[in-house]
Amino acid sequence: MEEKVRTLFREIECCRDAFMDCERMSQDLPIHAVKGYVDWVLEGLLDVCGDYERKYGRNVVQLEVVRERFQKEFFSIDAIGRSPFLRQCFLKPYGYSGDFRTIDMIYRNRPAPDGVVTHVERFAYDAPACRAVRNRKEFLKEKVREEKCMKRELSILNLASGPAREIAELAEEGTLDENCRVINIDHEPEAHDYAMGLLNGVTKQTGIDYIVEDAYRFSLRKDNLDRYGAQDLILCAGLFDYLDDAWAVRVLRALFALLREDGILIVGNFSHENPSRTLMEWFADWKLIHRDEETFAGLFRKAGITDMVIEKESLGVNLFGVAGKGSTVKPFPDDAA
Repeated sequence: MEEKVRTLFREIECCRDAFMDCERMSQDLPIHAVKGYVDWVLEGLLDVCGDYERKYGRNVVQLEVVRERFQKEFFSIDAIGRSPFLRQCFLKPYGYSGDFRTIDMIYRNRPAPDGVVTHVERFAYDAPACRAVRNRKEFLKEKVREEKCMKRELSILNLASGPAREIAELAEEGTLDENCRVINIDHEPEAHDYAMGLLNGVTKQTGIDYIVEDAYRFSLRKDNLDRYGAQDLILCAGLFDYLDDAWAVRVLRALFALLREDGILIVGNFSHENPSRTLMEWFADWKLIHRDEETFAGLFRKAGITDMVIEKESLGVNLFGVAGKGSTVKPFPDDAA
């Protein structure tokens, strides 16, 4: 094992030296050559990380110790430490990697214009996980468009809304008009300020609200229907990536109770078939709760929701549980007492 650890850290030093060479030569080389070299270096480092985890990952405590040491050295590489995206993920200024700023960086897909850093961030933004997050936004927008085609008036609740860029884009294109009401709920006050900033200039849409509410508290409330009203469409894109099964079921029940009889609930979760998991966990210290289709569908069944299907975005990295009101929610055993 110690030899594998040494291999990890030798690879980091090779990466450091390679990026220093890139910085020196970047003015004399074509952009595609620099990008290709950066990609090759980072892919090689990822291979070593993945190899270590496959061989020694069963020792979870030891794995975390090694990964923490790895990240300390990795972020001491100048081109890595200068990356706004990787720094946002790693430093977790809001307590977790996938905060509203991180997600909107992925949505915008614009690497920092800073020499080798540009190619480092392009490598990250082109990873399947980041592409799947952008696909997720488009998937949700299409679902909203489909519902709006069928209903002149539309009520939407968006839980753990983050930057809510999909809502701003739908408002800008006119899909969300004066006949729509959208309630964005997020636990982070700055996320709401950020999301409202995205709506600047979209003056025709007046029915978009932002509410600061913790998802856990939301799931325990008994008065959500009075507070928020019945909904045609409920979206919850990324929250379940961080919820254990018990809390996920509670949130599902709370959301499902707000659906109209012809309403639709859409909940996202990263699939266990995520090719970017090593990149996320080693390069960005971004850990998710991945689920396969059966496990994800099982959460709905435990919540008493049987009228549902699993859909995917085009890469198959993000799963979506799409549920209708054709089922009856049964009480939790601990609620029945």
